[in-house]
Amino acid sequence: MILYKKISKEDRILAKDKKIFVCSECGYESPKYWGKCPDCGNWNTFSEFSKKELDLVNSKSSVFTPKVTNLKDVNTKEDMRFTTSISELDNVLGGGIVASSLVLVGGEPGIGKSTLLMQTAHNVSMIGKRVLYASSEESLSQLKLRLDRLDLKGSDILVLSNTDIEQIIESAKENKADLLIIDSIQTVRSANIPSAPGTITQVRECTNLLMNFAKATNTSVFIVGHITKQGTIAGPKTIEHMVDTVMYFESESNSSLRILRLSKNRFGSSEEIGVFEMTRKGLECVTNPSRLLLEDRENRSYGSVICSIMEGNRSVLIEIQALAMMSSFQVPRRVSTGFEYNRFVQILAVIEKMTNVKLHSTDVYLNVVGGVRVKETASDLAVACAVISSMLKKEIPINTIIIGEVGLCGEIRKINNIFKRIKEANSLGFKKAIIPRNSLDEHEDISNLNIEIIEISTLKECVFKLFNN
Repeated sequence: MILYKKISKEDRILAKDKKIFVCSECGYESPKYWGKCPDCGNWNTFSEFSKKELDLVNSKSSVFTPKVTNLKDVNTKEDMRFTTSISELDNVLGGGIVASSLVLVGGEPGIGKSTLLMQTAHNVSMIGKRVLYASSEESLSQLKLRLDRLDLKGSDILVLSNTDIEQIIESAKENKADLLIIDSIQTVRSANIPSAPGTITQVRECTNLLMNFAKATNTSVFIVGHITKQGTIAGPKTIEHMVDTVMYFESESNSSLRILRLSKNRFGSSEEIGVFEMTRKGLECVTNPSRLLLEDRENRSYGSVICSIMEGNRSVLIEIQALAMMSSFQVPRRVSTGFEYNRFVQILAVIEKMTNVKLHSTDVYLNVVGGVRVKETASDLAVACAVISSMLKKEIPINTIIIGEVGLCGEIRKINNIFKRIKEANSLGFKKAIIPRNSLDEHEDISNLNIEIIEISTLKECVFKLFNN
């Protein structure tokens, strides 16, 4: 005989109010406590919440009730975008700020996020748009000091120092703001959630309210977010799907160069980057990053090679340096900065197999100058030539650019956008370009460019033509 236990009303309430543990860094949810998060790897980041509290955000009805509209009647041309008058930022956003968009800007403390957004607020206000800059980290006097330091005269920016997200949204509605800037999402809170600012539930609820406000009122919203130890915006799994654009502000230590990189963009390419230089008067656009990255290069030095990489639709010339020396260890060291380590080791194996250069007892160090991170394979040949140049102690001509992908059999493979890369090199005064054979299309005419093209098929052929050995 099977006995059934009668469940009381109190038991049902307790069953519904289950406890759940949430990682404060990445938003990972688990029914049990973890010392180390199995998703992001951070320690002691789990906090206990009730399932009822977490579901509160999603179950809340929106305060905005949009009306149903036929899709063919939607106007996408009128005031769809407006410029920030910052060319690099406009380029990253795909041509300007899209009305009713929600943009998340992340970066390390002090890298220049607030400076960029203050300059953006100033420029947008100067074209007649109403801008509300809501800071929960600084007072109004501190905001005014920054405005004066950046020498942004004639600004008509509305400012607010408040941590209550509902009050901030209400102020934006009352003032009919075209652009709302929240600095930052980790320091604002909603009165509907009984927890401290910066928690997963608070970040989720505040972002949800901002998203509903942006879509209902056609207001563009910029959100500042801090990053975790792994270099990602805190709580990305919680809010990344809510926003339209995610941007990261990056910088190498002790460098004035700033790179604005996209990881998501619903209104344009996610491959574009913006390059800025931090000066005493704020951030200035770098329209020609190649010239800036190459300005400190020595005239002649072995182990140094120039190559071209594509960042979005832009060709950027970078310097790759290699240092090869006899190892004093039983196992030689291989160190790569700015270039994928596994691919670096793979290129070293191809060098030793396909040329007469022996590296089995040699320490090899590789560095991409300027803190640039190289992802595409077009720099493979430049890496190989830099290592061989350092090993043989033979300089590569300073007016030579090297482009190509190295295969495991030593062949040099074709790459995309070769004409755009050569054109950029020619504009900077380079006289020779070593490229894969048959890379240029028939319609790409380089006869009007003052640059010699040297086509190669294998790594061995490249070494012979470059070093005459």
